[in-house]
This record gives sequence, C-alpha cells and structure tokens, in this order.
Amino acid sequence: MKKILGVGVLLTAAVMSLTAQYKEAGMALRYETEDPGLYASHAVFPFGTKVIVTNLLNNQQVTVHIGGRVAAGSRAIIELSPEAAEALMIASRTLTQVSIEEVPRETRQRAAVRPRIGAFKQTGVAVALPGGTDLTASHPSLSMGTKLKLTHTANKKSITITITGRIRASGTRVLEVSHAAARALSIRDSAEIQIESIDQ
Repeated sequence: MKKILGVGVLLTAAVMSLTAQYKEAGMALRYETEDPGLYASHAVFPFGTKVIVTNLLNNQQVTVHIGGRVAAGSRAIIELSPEAAEALMIASRTLTQVSIEEVPRETRQRAAVRPRIGAFKQTGVAVALPGGTDLTASHPSLSMGTKLKLTHTANKKSITITITGRIRASGTRVLEVSHAAARALSIRDSAEIQIESIDQ
C-alpha cells in the first residue's frame, strides 16, 4: 500500500511540474549582432517560445522570442539580442541577474496570418544541418514562421521553407537548413542559395 501511495505522489508531482509555468533565475548576457528584434538564446526552451525577462537590478521587463541556443559552458542562462538587452538596460559583455518566466500558453495570441516582411531578396551560403524532417531553416533576423523560396544558384532547384530558428550572422552564411531542405536542394554541406520572400 505504501508503495502504491508513493508512486501516486511521484506521478502527481511529475504532472504538476509539466503543467506549471516555467520560471528561472540566473545571469543574462548581451551578444553583439546587427540583427534587429527582441529575441534570445536559451538552453532548453523550444524555438519560438515567448518569455518575459526581468532585470532584477532595476525591475525592467521585456518579452522575447527564443530563437537560438546558449553555448555549452556559458555562465549565462539566457543570451539577449542588443535590442532586448537595451530594453533591460544591460550593457555589452556585462553579466546581469535576471528572472525568466514563460508566457502562459493560454495567453499567447495565435497568428492569424504569417509574418509580413514585404519584398525581400538575399544571396548567401546555406549550411546543411544533420537533422530535421520538415522543410525549415534558421536565419539571423527573419521572423519565426516566415515563408521563403530558396533557390540553389548552381542547379536551380527551388523549394519553399519556413523560418523556425535563429542563428548569429557569420560571414556569407545566411541560413542553416534542415536535412530535408538540404536534400531537396541537393546541398551536401553548404551551397550558395538565393532567398526570396513569398507574397503574403
């Protein structure tokens, strides 16, 4: 009987932890990029998750979208884009104590339409990632959910992908594409591609 009761308590605790709103405190760091937007990198939050970050020194708050991963071994639990760091008054290269709170799912607004980016065209290098069965990609600044037409400049193959993640701008690299997208475009490791916005 005691064994059954103990298992029941553990199951209840597990369910409560899964349904509870996630909160965390730790250090935040601003990373330098020219890409605009209120976004951040975190170790575990899924890409696109909306979180409220509070600077515990001045109580300034900002809501950001998770679009990247914090580097392994980092002293920060979250890395903020310059725009998000400025909203919290966090200076460059300064570790700052913050709290993080996930925006409850029931209060998130569902987007009625895809993000609008207007006319957009870019040429650069796409890097193929080892995983991913959907036609998705990560970009330094385009909004999550943005639909793009990708064309391999050498073989002229084209596909439509969805932006689901964020990367840091680096040289000529403009995209990291899923394995499925790379296969559809016949990209082994990397290739020059052209990006075009799709009429929305």
